[in-house]
Amino acid sequence: MKILVLNDTRSENHHGCSRVMNAIDRNLFIRGVEDICYFKLMLRWDLDEDLKKRILQTDLLLINGEGTLHGNPSHVRSLLNVITFAKSYGVIVALINATLYNLKDESITKLSKVDYLFVRDMASKKLMEKNKVKSLYCPDLSFWEPFSLKEKVLRSGSAISDGHGSTRSVNNHEIKLHTLISINNLDQNYYQSSIIRKILYRFKQVFNMNSMNSEVTKTTHIDFLKLLNKFEFVITGRYHIVCMCLLMEVPFKFFDSNTPKISFLLKDIGIDVEKFHQNIDSSRADFNSDDLIKIRKFKKEGQILICKMFDHIVSSEPGK
Repeated sequence: MKILVLNDTRSENHHGCSRVMNAIDRNLFIRGVEDICYFKLMLRWDLDEDLKKRILQTDLLLINGEGTLHGNPSHVRSLLNVITFAKSYGVIVALINATLYNLKDESITKLSKVDYLFVRDMASKKLMEKNKVKSLYCPDLSFWEPFSLKEKVLRSGSAISDGHGSTRSVNNHEIKLHTLISINNLDQNYYQSSIIRKILYRFKQVFNMNSMNSEVTKTTHIDFLKLLNKFEFVITGRYHIVCMCLLMEVPFKFFDSNTPKISFLLKDIGIDVEKFHQNIDSSRADFNSDDLIKIRKFKKEGQILICKMFDHIVSSEPGK
């Protein structure tokens, strides 16, 4: 079986993207799929004749929905137009790992043409049901855990990460999307910059963050998860940092991203969104025993659903 994976997000230098792509790689391989081709999603993919040829010569076009398909920005139009192109030639198309939000009718019509549509939250599934489009629920692929990651360690301190749309470069220092900034002795230049001011000003007042550390980065997402596990508390605007906090059971506060995808995730787990939302209540949040029961149940069931999704895509006939 030949599979073309579109929207390979590894180049975005974000551990969440790396974790999702690793889950795709391994789950296809252990199901016997070795003939796999990967492409990034380009806005002008229609000018890439090699990509179009590969799409037409594949058994399955597997689109990583990574992130949110919402509104009508150029990347959403580009992805949906790939679906239209592939289906016009009878290519089997699967779209996985996507949050769908605030889509135009035209976009929903294009989505309805895919053979497999797996959404990563129930809010997206309800949107599709409202528009009479069949979809299946499967949590974000970052929750796929082939081996135990969580270790018992003595946690201390807090950390922040950036949020959607934050500046990437601060005073000639590159802020990577996988960076954690430890709150103990942060360089004053960072605090004066927009990226930190935007995220931390309010928290500095509430959590008495008068001393902070410079940023800490890790090369692999496994190392990053181990780093995350050392903190007592994390502040973030990144969806996948929230996913990783849940994986490692590290308490967090989140601020809004470009869509309600973090809120959607917490609602699916069944924990109190307001409790972990910094705009509602700025006090530090901790998991209680009920939260941990729900989080562990979500992770266990998510592992099963992710495996079933890949079994379904690789083994069954479209539409069944």
